[in-house]
Amino acid sequence: MKNDFQKPKDNLIIIRAIAAWWLLSFSIIFSAATVIDLLSSAWSGVSFGKMILFRVVFSAVSAVPLAFIVYFLVIPRVNRQFRIFRRIVSKISDEGYSDTVIKEMEAQLQFCMTMPASYATYRNQYAMFLTEAYMSLHDYDMAEEKLGCVDYEFMKSELRGTNTISLQRNILLIHVLRVQLAAERGDIRLTEERVASGEKVFSLYRNKSEMMNYLIDTAYFESLLVHEQYENAIRLLDKYKDNEEIRFGYYLDKGRCLMRMGRRDQADEFFDKAYDMAANDWRRQTVDLERNNPISSKTKKSTHR
Repeated sequence: MKNDFQKPKDNLIIIRAIAAWWLLSFSIIFSAATVIDLLSSAWSGVSFGKMILFRVVFSAVSAVPLAFIVYFLVIPRVNRQFRIFRRIVSKISDEGYSDTVIKEMEAQLQFCMTMPASYATYRNQYAMFLTEAYMSLHDYDMAEEKLGCVDYEFMKSELRGTNTISLQRNILLIHVLRVQLAAERGDIRLTEERVASGEKVFSLYRNKSEMMNYLIDTAYFESLLVHEQYENAIRLLDKYKDNEEIRFGYYLDKGRCLMRMGRRDQADEFFDKAYDMAANDWRRQTVDLERNNPISSKTKKSTHR
């Protein structure tokens, strides 16, 4: 993936920032422990000096998790970029993608890329949202460009710092989007390469949740489509037909598969169901694009890398 900045410099900035928060945390904890020891020694008659080493060690160790919590969890939630990000996410959740939301995300992505050390997390999120949005419009060149803005190495380092479900899902989603883009272009070779590069992550996060399983199987579903193994693709997809949360995606993908099999009437039934479930105009447009997508009878074999 494309990388627009020097990681050693960015990592050094992050290390310095965490070190500064550790020093502040150490000072606060040590000061508080000192006051408590002064009061307790005066009360019990125990020598105050004997507790110094304990206070130093206790403060140093306690300051480590506190510094990470403040840097990775507290600070992002109080700055302006976090508020902007939450507002955009809320818009997408309530209204879906729109031209206005896309323009705003494009502007925020460009801004975040000017200060990668401070806003790498938001940069990655905007890039993934935009990749998904452009894919739904079948603008694969733009989708590939936005996916190239993701700093995958930063995402891995972020996951090592705070191993949360949302970060796991983001790592997984990157691999799924890469497979989808290759498959949508009909590039068998690149699809196989991207599935192979993601298999370690797929194996690691398999059975974490049904949604994670669905994302993983989405990558394999796209691979089966590009290899024209349609019956296997439908069997894989049908595992999720009773999940209300992903029902729209299930209807849409099954329609796509049936269309490629030449079963137009059945495909239209599933496209109609997806259209009826669509929560906004953007999703309805996505259904129409897939319904009218000209599918060649033979998958294009490309050497694109």
